[in-house]
Amino acid sequence: MLTEEQKTGEIDISGTDEGYDTTTQVATVVDGQKVLLQRILTSTVVISVDSSAETTINLEQDGKELDPIQINGQDTTINISQ
Repeated sequence: MLTEEQKTGEIDISGTDEGYDTTTQVATVVDGQKVLLQRILTSTVVISVDSSAETTINLEQDGKELDPIQINGQDTTINISQ
């Protein structure tokens, strides 16, 4: 599991970096009340969650399963498989 963690205001993001993460190929943008995650390969995944939500995102895309991406904790889980 990736161990990168960063504090963005009051938002904790782990499993990917804010901005474009070359390891996960996920672009993460914190914009006011929303956190937007986007990964574009053969298919596209775009996820927008409230910045105060506790969300875990499990993403399997194009045969590659990423380590879980967590925003503020683990209350809600989103599973995406493409």
